[in-house]
Amino acid sequence: MVCQEIFIKSLYFIWSVLVKPVITSALPQFAEHMDQKLHLCLVIGYNSDMLLLFINCNSPEVDSSEPEIAFSPEATWSVKDVRNHLNNALRRGFPNAISLRNLYAELLQNRESDCPNFINSSSWTGTWEANCLTSSGSTYSGTGTLLEFFGSELPYDMSMHASFELQDSNGSSWHGGGLISFVHSIHDDEETWSHDLGGSYRYDSNQTLDSQLLWMEDFAASLSTRMNIRNNERSLLVQGGLQLAFESDDSNPLRLHFEQLDWRPEYCQSPQGILKVRDPSGYWFEIEMNCQKKCGTISWFSEDLGKYCSVSELLDAMEIWQTRWNEILEGP
Repeated sequence: MVCQEIFIKSLYFIWSVLVKPVITSALPQFAEHMDQKLHLCLVIGYNSDMLLLFINCNSPEVDSSEPEIAFSPEATWSVKDVRNHLNNALRRGFPNAISLRNLYAELLQNRESDCPNFINSSSWTGTWEANCLTSSGSTYSGTGTLLEFFGSELPYDMSMHASFELQDSNGSSWHGGGLISFVHSIHDDEETWSHDLGGSYRYDSNQTLDSQLLWMEDFAASLSTRMNIRNNERSLLVQGGLQLAFESDDSNPLRLHFEQLDWRPEYCQSPQGILKVRDPSGYWFEIEMNCQKKCGTISWFSEDLGKYCSVSELLDAMEIWQTRWNEILEGP
């Protein structure tokens, strides 16, 4: 209204002083009509059709479109479900390359000189390809390679390629497909070891597994962990995805994704970064963790749903990635 009033007064002044005296002699009726219109607008603020031809307060155009609604599908799990399923999975432990190497070594102890057919029949490392049955009842099917080296600056370097089915005479079987590796290096005053886990693996044991090894029963991964020690300060960085059973029924496994999860025990109460938990709907819950806080924040499409305070259970499961390889290496 203020804008309109200013323009009306300005226009009426210009009309009365400059325009009207010029056109009155040529167009007297038009001049009189315009004078009446502008005067009426000045007195009562009437916005006439003619006035709109001359006045524009430059107000922005009104957006009549519907506002965009943020996409937020409905989750299948509740926040309580997320906490429970995650904690159940954590109690089963996290996969690591050394334990997988140990299992491989154990199942190859029942080999014979020609089953499976290693290039060097006296060694269990190297490459084999077979579909055979030993006299003791163990079977080897597919192909596998394990290489490991020991040194000074590179204390331990191991890699294993799996595309096999192994079964021992007691009925335990292991199905694997993928690539795993572990490297421990020392450079000056810095020490680093890394687990790289890729592929899917399933172990059906005829014996009860230790609680921290229950992850062996069924898991899939595309995951890397890097442990670093420098000046007696430790840091563990975890990146990638992991699929685990969170209970004996693995029809609906738990899928996790670590986004630059960084644990520095000398400085922090919790890891720093994001742990995602996939809902059965196909979308992800996010647990954002802060180094200086004991609890993480659970969110669904940026909506804060509550806290996750079982960080100690997460750190217990991550402990295996901080453990030195020679403390858990077994077999030949």
